[in-house]
Amino acid sequence: MKDSELFNVEINRNTLDEEWVLHPMKVKEISKRVADAEAERDHKKLELEIIEAELDQLARKESSKTTEAAIKNWIKLRPEYQQKAREHIEANRDFKILAGAAKARSDCKYSLENLSRLWFSDYYSEPYNPQLTEAIVERQISKMNKEATRKMIKRGKKVE
Repeated sequence: MKDSELFNVEINRNTLDEEWVLHPMKVKEISKRVADAEAERDHKKLELEIIEAELDQLARKESSKTTEAAIKNWIKLRPEYQQKAREHIEANRDFKILAGAAKARSDCKYSLENLSRLWFSDYYSEPYNPQLTEAIVERQISKMNKEATRKMIKRGKKVE
């Protein structure tokens, strides 16, 4: 499924039947993507923690009288730590975007339910006015009668 279709939460009220068929598939797909993004985020966090531990060991080997704060600052200044931190931030951002899209997609269910209720209650139908409907029918019959009369006159038949 294309991203544009998956993340589109607009509902076409004229194709509610199709929307209901597609909704579970979209929820399933986006849920899978959320799980994948969460796993990716967790992997990036683990990589960050590993590089932090490796750099901590390296700092302690180089100097035995360094304070904890100095070691933490030294680690944060290392390019390899900064790269892993950026990757973790990006993975966390992707996860949150997908989680928000999943929430929006699940909210579509309520919209679909409400739009279906409106459709079943004839909310989208034309206003019904018995007098107006009767007048339209009479006008149409009159028009048909005039047309039939013209055709009969044209053929030379006697009109009663």
